[in-house]
Amino acid sequence: MPKCFTFDEHDICTMPIWVRLHSLPLELWNDRALSRILSRIGRPIGTDKFTHSKKQTSFARALVEIDLSKDLIDCIKLNVCEGITLDQGITYEKLPEFCKTCRRIAHSTATCEKYLADLNRRVQKKREGGNSVSLGTGEKVVVATEGGTAAENTGGQHAGAQTGVGTCGNLNRENLGGQPAGA
Repeated sequence: MPKCFTFDEHDICTMPIWVRLHSLPLELWNDRALSRILSRIGRPIGTDKFTHSKKQTSFARALVEIDLSKDLIDCIKLNVCEGITLDQGITYEKLPEFCKTCRRIAHSTATCEKYLADLNRRVQKKREGGNSVSLGTGEKVVVATEGGTAAENTGGQHAGAQTGVGTCGNLNRENLGGQPAGA
C-alpha cells in the first residue's frame, strides 16, 4: 500500500447489515415501499432473492448500510392506511461489535480498554465521597466507600439477543446479546 494512502479506522462507522422485517404485509413487498421503510434505519442496498421473488413471505430480508455509531431502531411505526398504523419489528443479522468510545468495529464499549481506564479513573475520583459514577451509557455505578458495600450497577437492562425480533424502541448496542452495559 502506498505511504500516501492513509486509512483512519475511525472513519468506519457504517456497514452493510442484513435486516429482517417479520410479518410485513404483502402490500408493502415492493421496491418503493421497502425502500421507504428501510430508509428509516439506514441506506437500502437491496433485497435477497426470496424477498424479491416473494417465494418466502414470513419475512422480508434486505441489505441496509447501517451507521453503527447510532442506537439501532428495532421498530418502525408504519401508516398502512388512513388512520391505521403498524408497529413493524426489525431484526438485525450478525451485528459486529462496535465501540462508541473508540468508534471502532471489533470490540464493544463494555470491553474497551480506553473506556474501562476512563471509568476506573472516574471511580477512583468519586471513591472518596461515595458518590455514583455515570458509565456514559445511561447507567450509574454506586462507588463503595470505606466500610461500604460492593459497587452496585443500577439501571442495567437486557435488550435481548441481537437476532431477536424487535420490540419497538431503540436498542442500546452495548446491551445487545443479553449482557448489561458496562459488564
